[in-house]
Amino acid sequence: DFAVTANANDTTFGGGNSAIAEYYTLANGSDMYVSAISADGTQLLGSTFLGGDNNEGFNDSLRFNYGDSFRGEIEVQRGGGPVYLVATADSSGYPITPGATDYQGGLDGVLSVFSRNMDSLFYSTYVGTEGDEALYSLSLTSKEGNAQNSSRVFVAGAISSSESHLSAVGDSLVLTSSGNHSALLGAIDLRDYSAPILEAIHSSTDTAYNQHFFIEPNTPGDTTTVFTVVGQHKGGLLASDTNFWGQPGSAQYFMEFIFDSVAGAFTNNRTLVFGDSSHTTIDLSPTALLVDDCGNTYFSGWGGSPNTEGNTNGLALTPNAVRTTTDGRDFYFLVLDPSWRSARLATYYGSSSREHVDGGTSRFDKKGRIYQGVCAGCGGNSAYPAFPSTAYSTTNNSTNCNLAVTVIDMDIQNARLELTPDPPVFCIPNSFNILDSSSNVQAYTIDWDDGNVSLDTGFITSHIYDTPGTYNVQVIGQDTVCDTWDTTTFTLQVNPAYDSVWIDYSYDYCDPSRQVVATARLVSDSSIVTDYELEWNFAGVNFSSAQVQFNMPVPGANPVSLNVLDTNCNITQLFEDTLVFRIPPFMQINTSLEECETRESVDFNAILNATYQGFEWLVDGQVAGNSNPLQISQSGIYDISIVGYDSICGTSDTLTESFDVYFAGEAFTVPNFVTPNNDGINDAFLVNTSENWDDFHLIVHNRWGVKVFETTVISFEWGADYDEKILA
Repeated sequence: DFAVTANANDTTFGGGNSAIAEYYTLANGSDMYVSAISADGTQLLGSTFLGGDNNEGFNDSLRFNYGDSFRGEIEVQRGGGPVYLVATADSSGYPITPGATDYQGGLDGVLSVFSRNMDSLFYSTYVGTEGDEALYSLSLTSKEGNAQNSSRVFVAGAISSSESHLSAVGDSLVLTSSGNHSALLGAIDLRDYSAPILEAIHSSTDTAYNQHFFIEPNTPGDTTTVFTVVGQHKGGLLASDTNFWGQPGSAQYFMEFIFDSVAGAFTNNRTLVFGDSSHTTIDLSPTALLVDDCGNTYFSGWGGSPNTEGNTNGLALTPNAVRTTTDGRDFYFLVLDPSWRSARLATYYGSSSREHVDGGTSRFDKKGRIYQGVCAGCGGNSAYPAFPSTAYSTTNNSTNCNLAVTVIDMDIQNARLELTPDPPVFCIPNSFNILDSSSNVQAYTIDWDDGNVSLDTGFITSHIYDTPGTYNVQVIGQDTVCDTWDTTTFTLQVNPAYDSVWIDYSYDYCDPSRQVVATARLVSDSSIVTDYELEWNFAGVNFSSAQVQFNMPVPGANPVSLNVLDTNCNITQLFEDTLVFRIPPFMQINTSLEECETRESVDFNAILNATYQGFEWLVDGQVAGNSNPLQISQSGIYDISIVGYDSICGTSDTLTESFDVYFAGEAFTVPNFVTPNNDGINDAFLVNTSENWDDFHLIVHNRWGVKVFETTVISFEWGADYDEKILA
């Protein structure tokens, strides 16, 4: 009574032998089915049985993980294109199309293509040898299609066979394999159902257990296709590059292959291993794989009980992990960047229960979202994290396990705009910068809100505003590789151009109080500044008003500074000036006059400071010019004055000093003979001088040393008499 549609390709359950798969008993054997349901879940668009008279759809020979028995995959082309699926069958009754490969023996993989409503089987074939093969995954080189379109198909799975050839689509190729449980790849050209081609096969020659679980195209092409597989390997597989993210020695791997349809061969391009750094047991059973349009690699898997071995302890996590602890029985989500050199996300997800998958696949979409079906709440608990609180059901209504559906948006590939205007407030005609911390953005569309729109690539070019105002700028960022978008807005305040400042100083150079009134004015109209921040510094004292009054502390030069800050324009203007006030007057008369010094004249020097712009001499009240020095050449007592003139302040000052000028150059002469004969010539011995000597003492001796005359009066006359007689 299984629901099939009336026009289904097969409306009859074929059944088979009673069998046990994992924990499930299939008393009547098994068939597969393929169903299509409308997007809103209200219509069964197509549903058909798929099988023969023996068991199909489970794998009891090559299973390694719990759930491997039920692995298989379905892909649908867009635009109403065909439905592709791979699975396993262990009998000859599986339906195939004319010319396709029939049952080869043991466990074989199967590949089938249906119409969208399941009424037609376009193509179907066995894929295998006389040994055991299982197909777990497929990928298409073209997801675009129509009702009759087809595609090259890549399949991945496992093989255990000592045969030398593998057959499919009525063709066979030489097989090189270890003969043990090994990974299997195949490329099948189904672009023409009437002439399908088995283009290439590839199997591992490692004797240790290994198998592929999922295959995902990176860059599909007609002749060359790059794709990624994920699998398990217990032989100590090595990474192809030591710079790859990963944990050497682990049991899980990513491999990137290149398929060349001309050469008909697969080439391993690179390999990465990850896990708990041990390959003696596996850690994770894979449940999904994706390579998005940006080249990021996505993976999900689970580990721990009820799997056959291993657990999720000791797996690497990233700082942005959603959950950082595990009970060993959880899911593990991983996203690698295109280079495989770093992980963008590595996280646990689960609860204290033993979360797992019973063999089915989960999905990623090209926007970087995980759609994960989980067998959760085992034991009848509701510990699995439900979110949000309004989710359809936050409780497990079963006494044991139940289906939990988790959707996680990795948000890895989305274009993300992070733009900061610097500065957000400025003045015409200044420009601004945009600090860009965006990710996954290669192209920008910027509406500047002034009628201009820019289309920039790589970075945002500068923009100049001509009119003051508030502008709400909208930026659309595009990831041109992944075709994702993000939009953001920011506001710019564009103010009028900066109006420069000048300083109006009002002060009197001659003011002894040295008072200053300083006013900061705008150049445009000389009005007093009102909107700027001001910081005056007058000789170490600060003011902040636009007009200030201050008394300078010292005469002479005084430094003044003003720092003007326009916060609207973020412009600073610095003024540094020196204000000079009249210094106190100073004058002095210097001379080198020495008493009794023999010279012809005496110099008097006028010394004046910068207060005076001119001067003149007065000698005994009479103007004596302004030559410097002043010369006096006659003895006498003089009142000598300097008159200093300050033409700036209109004042004068006078310094007068009295000097007694006496020239010793008029010294007397002393005769050396006398003739006292009364002829009126040289009759007396005397000293001729006009000087007024302060001290005089004269002694005359004869030739024998006898003192014959002595006097202390300079105006003497001696007639050469001694002892009452004239000396001869």
